[in-house]
Amino acid sequence: MLMKRLALGAMAAAAVALMSGCGTMTDVKMVVSDPDAHLAHAFSLEKMAPKLLSQVPRNQPAVGFRKLTIKTEATSEEPTGKKDAWVNLFIMEPFGDGLIRFKREQSSNGIPFNMFFSVSYAGMLDLRSQSVPLQGGYVGGIYDVKELKSLSPVPTAVGQTFESEYSAGPEVQLLNFTEYQRKCKATKLVPATDYHKDLPGKVLELDCENFRDGALHYRSKWAVIQQFGIAVMTEAVGTGSKNTYKIVEVSAQR
Repeated sequence: MLMKRLALGAMAAAAVALMSGCGTMTDVKMVVSDPDAHLAHAFSLEKMAPKLLSQVPRNQPAVGFRKLTIKTEATSEEPTGKKDAWVNLFIMEPFGDGLIRFKREQSSNGIPFNMFFSVSYAGMLDLRSQSVPLQGGYVGGIYDVKELKSLSPVPTAVGQTFESEYSAGPEVQLLNFTEYQRKCKATKLVPATDYHKDLPGKVLELDCENFRDGALHYRSKWAVIQQFGIAVMTEAVGTGSKNTYKIVEVSAQR
C-alpha cells in the first residue's frame, strides 16, 4: 500500500525495528528541540559507508544553491473517495556530486505531525533516512541503503532513462533486507515556470515505476529542476491512493 502522509518505506522499517527490539530509540523531544543539530550529527557523510558513497554517479551538474527551500501542497484520494491534504516543507543543502542533505516537515492545519531527515541522491534516492512522527514519544532508528546494485545519473534530456536498484533496511539490520527498484524515463522538457513562477530554467519530467521485492509497488511522476540539480515528486499512484504534490513556494540561497 502506498503511504500517504509519511515517508514511503521508512516508517514501515521503523515499526519493524521497534517490534523486534532492535535499533536505537530516538527521543522525539530531543529531535524537535534542535532538528538542525540532529540532521548535522546523524546525517553527515562520515556516518555513511565509503563503498556506498563511491557508487554514487560523479560529474553531476553543479547544484545551483547553497540552501533551497521548497513547499508543496499534497493531496491524497482513495478509491472510496476519501480525501486528505497536508503540506510538505523541504529545506535542502548540497553535499556535491548529486548528493543533498535535507529535512522535511509535514503539517496539516498549521500543525506539524512528522519530520523526515535524509541524505539523498538528487532527491531521487534516499541513501540514509529517518522518519520522526511528532505525535509519539519515540521512533525507531535510521533506515540505510545496504547494497547499491545500480544507480544511473539523473537524466538531462527527453528519452533518457534513470534506474536504481538496491537493498535497504534499518541501520542495525544485518540480514533479510528489502529489495527496491525504480525505473524512469524522461518524457518532456518544459519551462520551470510551469511549476512555479520563481523556478528558473527548465524542468525535465520523468515517469517512473517503483518495485518492492520484485512486485510493482506504485507509479510516480517527478520534476527534475535542472537549474538546481534536484528532483521533486509530483505524483504517486498506488493501490490505495493517488497523491499529488504541487510546488507553492520556492526560495534559494546561492
